[in-house]
Amino acid sequence: MKLHLKILLFFIVSLALLNDSYSQIVVEESKYDEFVLDNKIYKPYSNWLSLNVGIGYNFHESESLYLDDSLISSVSSYENNISLYFHFRIKDLWFNAGYHHSSEEFFLYRPPIRIDELFIGFGFCKDEKKYHLSGFVSPSFCVGNYYNPIPVYDSTGSIHKYYLFTSYRDIGINIKTEFTYKIFYDFGLGISAYATLNRRYPLFGLQLHAYFSGAFKGNVN
Repeated sequence: MKLHLKILLFFIVSLALLNDSYSQIVVEESKYDEFVLDNKIYKPYSNWLSLNVGIGYNFHESESLYLDDSLISSVSSYENNISLYFHFRIKDLWFNAGYHHSSEEFFLYRPPIRIDELFIGFGFCKDEKKYHLSGFVSPSFCVGNYYNPIPVYDSTGSIHKYYLFTSYRDIGINIKTEFTYKIFYDFGLGISAYATLNRRYPLFGLQLHAYFSGAFKGNVN
């Protein structure tokens, strides 16, 4: 009887050791593993940079500016914008940091009415061979200038909105989604939609962007 127990114990221990050795040999595939494409080594889900330019809509009212009962200008709701986003991964979590600028006059001179926004946030991405999809939500810090409307009666008793040029600092949220078509695995072009939500300069816009990934790791020897 004791011999039978010893044999049974031997088989149990042997199976346990065999299973442990097999589990050490078999390595599960990961979506982060490097692969070879066209004799080049790439690492999927690498950090990437996107440069975005586009047009946005300012949710402040588009109205006329009056001075001493005379029309002097108008506030346009449509603005030009540029953004720079850096996206990076920490384990399985994705983060982004960046800068966004929007104004009526773009690159001509330093416009008086504008928003400059810095942000850092978190999101997701899906990285495939021919396309890249991502979305991020980021708390932001905004500075700039806007026209603050003040209702005033003119000489005829009519009400006009006079606009007072006002500087501001504000806390907001930057929301952005990107779709990229990859021309190469680590470079592509795409379209983005974004919204900047804050009290004084809320915006929604569409952008075209260039995608630059750090996926390339070298050539196959």
